[in-house]
Amino acid sequence: MTEMEIKKAKPREKNYFIYDLEGLRLLVRVSGRKMFELRYSYGGKRKVITLGEYPDISLLVARKKALEYRQYLLHRQDPQLLGGQEKKQSIESQIHMIYKRWSALQKSKNFCKKTYQRYNFFFYDTLLPHFCEYNDNKKILSSLNINEISHLEIIEIILESEKNRGSDFAKRFSHFVKNLWEYAFLIGLSRENVFSGVQISRILSPTQEVHYPKITDEAILGELMRCIESYPHSFMIRSALLFVAYVPLRSANLCKLRWEQIDLEKRILTIPRSEMKRNNQVLPDFKIPLSLQALRVLREIKVFTGFGEWVFHSASNHKKPMVGDSLTKALRIMGFNDEKRGRKQVVHSFRGTFRSLVDTYQDRHNAPFEVKEAMLDHSVGNEVTLAYNHRADWSEQGRGLMQWWGDFLDRIKGQ
Repeated sequence: MTEMEIKKAKPREKNYFIYDLEGLRLLVRVSGRKMFELRYSYGGKRKVITLGEYPDISLLVARKKALEYRQYLLHRQDPQLLGGQEKKQSIESQIHMIYKRWSALQKSKNFCKKTYQRYNFFFYDTLLPHFCEYNDNKKILSSLNINEISHLEIIEIILESEKNRGSDFAKRFSHFVKNLWEYAFLIGLSRENVFSGVQISRILSPTQEVHYPKITDEAILGELMRCIESYPHSFMIRSALLFVAYVPLRSANLCKLRWEQIDLEKRILTIPRSEMKRNNQVLPDFKIPLSLQALRVLREIKVFTGFGEWVFHSASNHKKPMVGDSLTKALRIMGFNDEKRGRKQVVHSFRGTFRSLVDTYQDRHNAPFEVKEAMLDHSVGNEVTLAYNHRADWSEQGRGLMQWWGDFLDRIKGQ
């Protein structure tokens, strides 16, 4: 290649290379940035090392650097591993190495499996391909140093993700990227946090809040309860759906419900705060009283699962919790998948059904607003009031409401 060829190289829809001699090449990014790289083999593996950015270094300087590195190879030394701590830090600052450290930290926080899957998709499928070198088997050889990636390049990727996957995906992805860059800055692998003070939401289309469909018609809800009661394919699924109808838990909490969290004598369910969506450790553990109907479901299923850890375990392995998708699939099989006719229900929908109908029949139970919200583990009030009442325990006051709810569902089930 020549200086003129490099100067005239224009960005395309995808990154591309202009090749020189003996492994030297120029990477032209979609952003227009141009990076000199040296590709070489060491220990039977293909590797890539970044030499610098054009025009900060010229083609002549890049060729001199490439020659120096090839001299190391003649002495059976890997250029990537030379230079002491500075070279080590250069390797650690590669974006895929930073993600490994960051994701390990998130794992220690007991994030759920779906959260990990989302993070991995954001990184390995959406972000990394723009800055990574792969071998023929799609194995990562190396990736760009985080200090060589500008926030404008990331914003282009975010806008592309919005175009292809929608504004909600782009918003979540942008939060992920900002967290990753902030982490790299805090541990000293990034010279600056390029997203500090950057409000990416300003360039994204506003997201429309989507609510889960829920059944609030008494006749349809009564039909749903009868269908669940007589569900023939799995006693485990039947029991889990009945329980979440009486005790409106989030899907993750329902599926991972453990026997040690249930006190049958005191009729109370306690879930550690660390396992709740609101996992602020300042807040007390989540407690919800159990109606007689919920208690009946638990005693029935205890005969089959009481020997193990999980109240509702996997159909194939009693040592693993139930998968929430199996419950939603059962609701579809029963015919409750028609949102236009008000006949669609997913596991999370039982929370909306509960909240809507306890408001509709406020004069029947007279439960305070705070109690209704506490049964769903919703926060009440602003930051000032939360600072004073964050230790409030509404579980005892919720007994009357939860028993009313159990009686209400049994009544419409029998109609």
